[in-house]
Amino acid sequence: MNVPYVNLFEPELPPDVTKLLKPDAAKKYGVMPIKKEINSLTLAMSDPTDIGIMDEVRFITGLSIKPVLAMASEIKDAIKKYYDGEKITRTSSVSFRASAKKNAQMEIVRQVPDIATTEWSQQTHQSLDAVQSLRIDLNVQKMVIEALTTLLIERGLVSRDDLAAMIEQKKMGL
Repeated sequence: MNVPYVNLFEPELPPDVTKLLKPDAAKKYGVMPIKKEINSLTLAMSDPTDIGIMDEVRFITGLSIKPVLAMASEIKDAIKKYYDGEKITRTSSVSFRASAKKNAQMEIVRQVPDIATTEWSQQTHQSLDAVQSLRIDLNVQKMVIEALTTLLIERGLVSRDDLAAMIEQKKMGL
């Protein structure tokens, strides 16, 4: 999925970032704010494909959301630590870190790639460009048909009634 994994405990999360989301919302959605940039919030989620939760948090914070992956148990512990003030001691999982270093496809990062540069986003933009191009083509065709219709009626080559009857016949497949 090419979504980076994030460590919620090292380094410490800044208090100004955790305050962007109220404890009730963090608990309700099972998420943890990680980093704030100009207009975006990096959000640790156990399911970074959950668009519904991202939409809710975007509505609450007014910021676009950049999802990152974290285990549900780590998010619960982070909520306890940063919101409830509980002392949480996590043992560092050497085996996980070692396996993550061996696996070149997995990153443990705090930096999140901009969603606009992902392959999915680029394909979406290409599709939107194609749709926009089709809309322009349809508008041009509509304008040409209207001009030809007006010209035919003004020159007396066809009447409005004859044209309407012909259109109805075409609609019926005749």
